[in-house]
Amino acid sequence: MPSDALVAWQTERMPRLQKVEADCLHLEALHVADANRVQEFIRSYTILLSAEFQGFCRDLHDECAEKFVESINPMALQAVLRSQCRYGRKLDTSNPNPGNLGADFNRYQFEFWTVVLAGDPGNATRRDRLERLFVWRNSIAHHDYDPAKLGGTTSLTIAQVRDWQTDCDALAIAFDREVRNQLQVTTGVSPWPP
Repeated sequence: MPSDALVAWQTERMPRLQKVEADCLHLEALHVADANRVQEFIRSYTILLSAEFQGFCRDLHDECAEKFVESINPMALQAVLRSQCRYGRKLDTSNPNPGNLGADFNRYQFEFWTVVLAGDPGNATRRDRLERLFVWRNSIAHHDYDPAKLGGTTSLTIAQVRDWQTDCDALAIAFDREVRNQLQVTTGVSPWPP
């Protein structure tokens, strides 16, 4: 059984994203002559994907903190440790880009990306595409479309966002598995069943 964070990603967050994609496809078919109108909806889909993935990552980090803290005695130290696990956490204020994910999950005394990449060599490409997602997310959120930063274009396609969603889904599964394994090594107890 996966973490609660992964269950929510698969049963709540992904279906929401799939509905928005379906809406984008419908709008694209209706407004063939108005590419700018469709582009705004695709950009909204990108922002939503970013938000949903950030929510998943923060939920997974919270769940890890709780399982980590539960393994500590005396109980008086648990509140202190819980606050330290979350103190200054980048996932609370910044994008879940590769650097921020590494910084937050490395708190559990393992090299997050080293472990995730070792679990599946395909995750290196997914990590790179995740970085590209957040370059686009920031361009959209700050209305700063520099083609040099965006791969030579200022337009997105539904297929690009779908590919990022597929990458996020694969990474969510990998994060769940690798974090579980590392917490089990650290605490001696599996935080959730495999």
